[in-house]
Amino acid sequence: MIPLLLLFQLHAPTEIAAFHEQRIASLQRGTAEAKAAHKDLGLFWLRNNKPGDAEGHLRQALPDPEITLFLAEAVAAQGRQAEADALFEACATTARCLARLAERRPDPATALEYLRQALDTEPTPTRRNDYAQALQAAGQIKQAEALYRQAIRDQDPNNPETAIFQNNLASLLNAADRHIEAEPLQRKALATMLKSLGPRHVRTGLAANNLADILRARGGSEPEAAALYRQALKVFEEALPPGHPWTLEARQALAPH
Repeated sequence: MIPLLLLFQLHAPTEIAAFHEQRIASLQRGTAEAKAAHKDLGLFWLRNNKPGDAEGHLRQALPDPEITLFLAEAVAAQGRQAEADALFEACATTARCLARLAERRPDPATALEYLRQALDTEPTPTRRNDYAQALQAAGQIKQAEALYRQAIRDQDPNNPETAIFQNNLASLLNAADRHIEAEPLQRKALATMLKSLGPRHVRTGLAANNLADILRARGGSEPEAAALYRQALKVFEEALPPGHPWTLEARQALAPH
């Protein structure tokens, strides 16, 4: 038997949608099984950038805080921002909804409070990192550093997310002119990215670029910094749209001083 995921990959989106529709038609309306089928089809359309098609099916899958989050995303994608905000607020008992609310708030203090609530709701390394980034942006550097360090301690060292946390902490330290402390963290981040994501991934390129920034800031090996900038530039040129700021910055870093 061919695995279901592989079967889906071999068919066009309309055929996959028809499969889900047939499944829904075979189930009694309002049952848990029917709601689950509507959820699957709603998420399928949301992933395929058809929020209007997703919305009706996600509504059929309510009530469920997780579904409310996806419904809010579908409504927001259709430009109905006030309605989306109300839906995000309705599922604000979940960390993911709180984090999305923070993203949608231009007021830094309000966003910071949502991220604090998200961390209280779901005290994971990822939520600590998110809150640390907001604290850093707000100038609360000491608190941000402590949260980054805790996120790193609590996460598997081989997890690519750990490299993100290390990168963020290294960036904080580098900005504070603590280059000697930042360098080993950034080297670990780059090593983990190379191992887990490979040399051509955008995150790997960014980690290489950031290490080059640290080396140059502390007056380290200029040949090594230049090699890292070239490595990053190659990744950015392959993976990012033309004229992307990261590409321009890496190219500028390699320009003669």
